[in-house]
Amino acid sequence: MHKGWPADWRDELAGHQGVIYQDGTTNPEGRPYSIAAEIHGPSLSGKTLVTDIYSSGNWQMLSGEPAFVRWYLADLVYEDERGNYWYNMWVARDLAALDLNSFTGWTTYPIELKEENFFKWPNYSVPGTFDDVLRNYDYIGLSIVSTDQIDCLNGGPCTWSEDYQLLHYGAYATEGTATWALDNVRAVPEPSTLILLGGAGLIVLRLRRHLLRN
Repeated sequence: MHKGWPADWRDELAGHQGVIYQDGTTNPEGRPYSIAAEIHGPSLSGKTLVTDIYSSGNWQMLSGEPAFVRWYLADLVYEDERGNYWYNMWVARDLAALDLNSFTGWTTYPIELKEENFFKWPNYSVPGTFDDVLRNYDYIGLSIVSTDQIDCLNGGPCTWSEDYQLLHYGAYATEGTATWALDNVRAVPEPSTLILLGGAGLIVLRLRRHLLRN
């Protein structure tokens, strides 16, 4: 995860007002990867994360696999002497992911915050449990990642293409322009009005090769 790339907003998209969105072209360089918020709030134990999500339905991955979008939660554990951030980060498994090509227009994507729905992201060698991240989270978001197979995410042989592209991170358009967007992101049942993705904390990420930590 990286800070500093601006959020993209649209006043209206297919009947929804004021949405967060990302476009992708047919060029895989700079392809959309993640929309997230830097946020701190009450414990999410026993909650369900829900968002309205839009897809144009014309996405592809370099790996040829489904363009799965996945919820994730991350706790920033420390920053090392090189300025690298290390997270206790948990990402939705395939069984709890949503294929961006399985619908067009708007749909709802919920996930119960249970450990069996998530796997621990392999590229941060830090302590921390799933319960820890529910109590202490710094980021909540969604990423486009095509697999939950650890060997294909942590620098193993299936991680890279022959020209050193990350095969399973980020999606791009099969033709024209592809769009995905979020609206009404929330945790339910809500202990209070908790709007997770909004305001100045929004982060929109486009893929860079240095996203992978070995």
